[in-house]
Amino acid sequence: ISYDVSGQKFKYSSENLPVNEYYTSLLGEYQPLNCMMVIESCHEICGYENVRYGIAGTKWPARLEILRKEEPAIILDGAHNEQGVNALVHTIEKLFPNRNIVFLCGVMQDKDYKKMISNVLNSEIYNIKGFVCTKPDNPRALAPENLVDVIKEILDKKEIRGYNISAEIFCKNNPSEALQAAFNYADKIKGMVVVFGSLYMAGIIRNQAKML
Repeated sequence: ISYDVSGQKFKYSSENLPVNEYYTSLLGEYQPLNCMMVIESCHEICGYENVRYGIAGTKWPARLEILRKEEPAIILDGAHNEQGVNALVHTIEKLFPNRNIVFLCGVMQDKDYKKMISNVLNSEIYNIKGFVCTKPDNPRALAPENLVDVIKEILDKKEIRGYNISAEIFCKNNPSEALQAAFNYADKIKGMVVVFGSLYMAGIIRNQAKML
């Protein structure tokens, strides 16, 4: 029925349930599908109204979570594989078309981070103005300097659109410093911050965002 930054309204019916309207604050076009599975699985056990209230009240930290609504806005997503990043990109394109984006990213060495980075850089729907690289607090984390090299390599490829090539790239040793840098730059260019790449830095990012 509707989909914006406040959440999603959708209708659902089945052989056992009449058409009803539902609301979830969770972002991502796949979330209503998840809700439908919950409805079918739980309505006989909990009752329709309880399921409905449960869906409406469900929160999912670090999953397309809006940490700050005021400008510059901050979104945190724990996407750490290609599928998750694709969902993130699709959501940004849907809800924030033509916005100036400053990405903040930290990844594990054993993830397919080149495809992840390539996917966020290939969109023509939003404007990538900055990319802040950092290192999550984990022994498996990729050094931010190596992530910078990957981004530069991808931006240099001919298939990347020209407006992305002008993106500013920053390197910060820890997520806290990285968020502050991303926030300051987003404020300067009237953009927003999108954090992704690893759940290992989600806690630090969520706490730091409260102080901005």
